[in-house]
Amino acid sequence: MLKIFAALSNLMRYILLSYFLLTGHLLVAQDSLRVNAPVADDIPTSTLPADKDIDVTQIDTLLVSQKQGDIQTTLDYSSKDSMIYYHSKNEVHLFGNAKVKYGNKVELEADKIIFNWNTGTLRAYPKKDSLDNITEAPVFTEKEASYTAEFIKYNFKTSKGILKRLLTQQGESIIHGKDVKKDTEGSYYISATRYTTCNYTEPHFAIRARKLKMKPNKYTVTGPFNLEFNGVPTPLGFFFGIFPVTSKNRSSGIIFPTYGESVNRGFYIRDGGLFIAASAYLSLKFLFNIYSLGGWGMTMNADYKKRYAFNGNLNFSYSNVVRQEDDLSTTNRKEYWIRWSHTPISRGSSSFSANVNLGSNSYNTNNSFSVQDYISTSFNSSLNYRKTFTGTPFSMSASLRYFQNVKEERATLTPNANLNMNRIYPFRKFIKKKKGLLNNLSISYAMNLQSELNNQINPLSLPFPISNPKGESRKVDFFDEFATVLQNAKLGVTHTIPISTSFTLLKHIQVSPSFNYKEVWYPYELQIKDYDVRTHTLQAADSLFKLSRWYSYRTSLGMNTRLYMFYYLKGGITLRHQLSPSISLGYTPDFSDDFFGFYLHPLVGQYVQGQPFSYDVLERRKISRHQGFFLGSAPTGKSGSIGFSLGNQLEMKLLDKSDTTGKKFKKITILQSGNLSTSYNLMAEEFPLSNISFNGSSRILEKFNINFSGVIDPYVYEEKVNVETEKVTYKKIDKFAWNSGQGIGRLQSFRLGVTTSLQPSDFKKKKVISEDAANKPKESGADDNQKSLNSVQQAQLDDIRRNPQRYVDFKIPWSLNLNYSVSFNRNATTNEFDEVQSFSFSGDFSLMKTLKIGFNSGYDFNTHQISMTSFSIFKDLHCWQINANWVPFGPRRSYNFTIMVKSSILQDLKYERRNSWFDR
Repeated sequence: MLKIFAALSNLMRYILLSYFLLTGHLLVAQDSLRVNAPVADDIPTSTLPADKDIDVTQIDTLLVSQKQGDIQTTLDYSSKDSMIYYHSKNEVHLFGNAKVKYGNKVELEADKIIFNWNTGTLRAYPKKDSLDNITEAPVFTEKEASYTAEFIKYNFKTSKGILKRLLTQQGESIIHGKDVKKDTEGSYYISATRYTTCNYTEPHFAIRARKLKMKPNKYTVTGPFNLEFNGVPTPLGFFFGIFPVTSKNRSSGIIFPTYGESVNRGFYIRDGGLFIAASAYLSLKFLFNIYSLGGWGMTMNADYKKRYAFNGNLNFSYSNVVRQEDDLSTTNRKEYWIRWSHTPISRGSSSFSANVNLGSNSYNTNNSFSVQDYISTSFNSSLNYRKTFTGTPFSMSASLRYFQNVKEERATLTPNANLNMNRIYPFRKFIKKKKGLLNNLSISYAMNLQSELNNQINPLSLPFPISNPKGESRKVDFFDEFATVLQNAKLGVTHTIPISTSFTLLKHIQVSPSFNYKEVWYPYELQIKDYDVRTHTLQAADSLFKLSRWYSYRTSLGMNTRLYMFYYLKGGITLRHQLSPSISLGYTPDFSDDFFGFYLHPLVGQYVQGQPFSYDVLERRKISRHQGFFLGSAPTGKSGSIGFSLGNQLEMKLLDKSDTTGKKFKKITILQSGNLSTSYNLMAEEFPLSNISFNGSSRILEKFNINFSGVIDPYVYEEKVNVETEKVTYKKIDKFAWNSGQGIGRLQSFRLGVTTSLQPSDFKKKKVISEDAANKPKESGADDNQKSLNSVQQAQLDDIRRNPQRYVDFKIPWSLNLNYSVSFNRNATTNEFDEVQSFSFSGDFSLMKTLKIGFNSGYDFNTHQISMTSFSIFKDLHCWQINANWVPFGPRRSYNFTIMVKSSILQDLKYERRNSWFDR
């Protein structure tokens, strides 16, 4: 028994001795050790000598937890093939996909790693093939920055390191280096370096320098450097270079200008300035232009964004244009332009949005490089605020709209404020039936406060001559003479109360009775002062600060239904015709009747210049107290009208020839919509039938969208000849055209438009998706990609949406946009048509996978001239790109050619040739 116990004790002693031989030195060096790796069964631990090196094979993972000593954090290391511990050297050799991780700071991966516990150093070696070529190089990672090198030596105690044949990426930049030293502060000193943004092993271009200092994720500084292309050095270079590292956080910096010469403005330095990243929510850009003749300009651009609240962009440009004319005289013009876009994110019960685009009438002509801004004559701006009163049917909104026509120099500002009550159904609480006359009875209310400020100062408009004390019609500058514009401001309040209901008659006819009440308030009304017998004109004046109102109401009854007609033709062709007839009856009283008091007879019972004046002088015309006011005046004349409209849709269904079963059909829409409408006034003394209007659209040609509209006058026009001048004119008479054998009437106007947008995908057979597949819910991760965009990706998408012209999609081999329009308008007096006809086209095509050519042009059939034409070329050269634009003729004749590095950090590394219309 004692022998057995002694044998077991000796065995236990040998096992413990073997354990400490394997780990004891580590325990002395580290004070604390945790081993969670399995040891191979075939290792004779009882016979291991204490002074020999140990080879431990088939070990997957070894975890060492360090809490004290020189290494003050957890050290994890592993190898796939084997691990050898040299007790005499106190080293661990890791083979095959070796990994060492030092806390959350440093990580090293290599084919072979040697770790010395005495010195605290790591040495990493690459994997090589039979020809001694490197197949896998060591990778060193520190603070999310990764470095690849042929050899890496790193000291955990001092944080110093040595790397051979370095390759690392810092933001957009890629750095190649021969010998690298890392100091304790984390800076890297590299010799024989190449700095580039090309991710090829042998880059297409590089900045070569003898020495370089790199601060990871911050900046790179070089000494004297020169450029090389495809490994060929050039004499181009500079004495030093500073390259910031791009990251998710924007950084402030200098924007280098362009320089050149303008014929009319002199030598210039243009588009140089500062970029200021004020915060994570705001960035500012300031650009300046200076010309040798004395002109100058500046641009301020602000981008702002608050997550879950709003985002926007504000751009203000000012230019003091000094130009030298042909006679060597100089002109000076001050111009400006403002663009502001503010988009809210719907949260809460209120929101504010802005879309501003306004400025000096001549700014775009003299300063803008945008073709669209140059050819545009009208610009619209708006500010909008909305507020919903939670728990009530009420809401309010306010808007400020500005319209500007730079060609006609017209400007109109219209402030509006609205209070709205949503439609309510007062009887639904008391009636259990879901449908019915009272159940569907609804009422709503809207109040609209409107104002209009116009730079067109006009005399008051009346149906007969007026002597306006304000003088002749004239235009003023809207902002420079804003006091005059404000003095002539127009103001009014409109109240509308619509009441309506609906019910079904005979199961298929929808009947809709309605009553609409409208009332308009003005702070002034028209007063007739006197009549001038000599000039036969009325003198009028506005009586301000006097509440004056008019109201009107209208009752109507509408009936509509829907009919289907089918025509079966030979060859299995079926025509489906959908008709939507609608009839409405309406009545409006004559609000010029004396009973309402909205109109007056200025001369009845009055004496002008001591003499009684006949009412017939004014041809029995009444004058509204609100004649010519911008919200209109009470309607005159009784109206008992019958309105009629007819909507049409026509589809064709035929057998699909590609189907051999003969059961599948193909549907073709011949007429998407075709509408015809007119009305007849039963109480009109003459011309009771209004014009016949028609419009429609068709896609009978699948890829083409066809739109048309027109107006037909149903009355006869009588020809009259002036005997003296022999001039022929036409006058409308109260006689229907069909009673005179002239058809349904005379075509007054007609417009036809054909548009299409073609791409290769339009000619591919579309995949038919079954109903079950279409209704199948998306997988949970289907939309996650959209939600997982980081801030940088989202910023790029926002920039693409704002500036689509900067980006080229090579996935589309070609695209073509066609637009043809023709319109005819008949002159009622001369019976002649004024024709306007134009054709425009644009598109692009790829000659190669990386070469795309774009074009934009058209033809004006009235002037028989080609419209503004431009060509563009974009070539992708991997890390470089070529942009070229050419306008061959016209007032904007110009060209520019640019070859530049794609990377934003080297955007000034480019070659540019330009001949701009701006500098002519």
